[in-house]
Amino acid sequence: MGGKEMKKVVVVVVVVVVVVVVVVVVVVVVGVGVVIVVIVVVVVVVVRSWPWLNQGQPELEQIAFQEHLRQTEKDAVLRYNFSQPKYHLIFNDAMRNKFGHHRAYRIASNGFSSQILPDDSLVLKSRAWAKYQMLVTERKEDEESSSSIFSMFDGASPHVDIEKYLKDNGSIVDKDLVLWMTIGFHHIPHTEDIPNTPTVGARASISILPYNYFPECPSIGSRDAVRIHAFGTKLHSNYEPLRKDRCLPKPFDYERYMKSLNNMFPK
Repeated sequence: MGGKEMKKVVVVVVVVVVVVVVVVVVVVVVGVGVVIVVIVVVVVVVVRSWPWLNQGQPELEQIAFQEHLRQTEKDAVLRYNFSQPKYHLIFNDAMRNKFGHHRAYRIASNGFSSQILPDDSLVLKSRAWAKYQMLVTERKEDEESSSSIFSMFDGASPHVDIEKYLKDNGSIVDKDLVLWMTIGFHHIPHTEDIPNTPTVGARASISILPYNYFPECPSIGSRDAVRIHAFGTKLHSNYEPLRKDRCLPKPFDYERYMKSLNNMFPK
């Protein structure tokens, strides 16, 4: 370089955090005269005294569960507190199992993510659903979606604003309900995104799980399940008689396989 000292070039890479969000709508339709209830079961720590505890500690911390009934739409708004585990249950108040518990469904998700933008951000005007992890509203014919295809053009005054669904703060007890679930994850671009962004490790889902709905695990009633009870000297089997397993694959027949190839590709 003609004896001149080469200058070092410093490249600064600005990393942008992209929030990928998927909106899933779960509609729960109920019949006339059926009371549908939404309950949140919160896991809390309580301090209790135990008479049998004689170790110089009069009180002991213990994990407990508290049920909270959600009666209105605003009461059911979920802005998830990631430091406090909880279950979200929905059930018919008149239906109970043989143990006296409500036969419910649990709304579970492994994709709740925190929205890091402030609530008054201009970016969120047409994406108000991104503020919440779950909303519960009464089903109405004119509230069919959480956004619209015109959101990119009417950001300042969105055509569909899901927050307007909450203004009347209607009752959600004994109603046809819609559960609006928002799931997603934070994605930081990296070189492995080229040419295609991988999906491994980037999974988010919502599950509707039975909760005290069945008397036992439903897999017990599968075709090949065997449950054995010993009474005296006899062996008793429930759900399926003792016989040869049916889930095993058939043994590989090489000659038959070659014949099938010859039929497919005749000489």
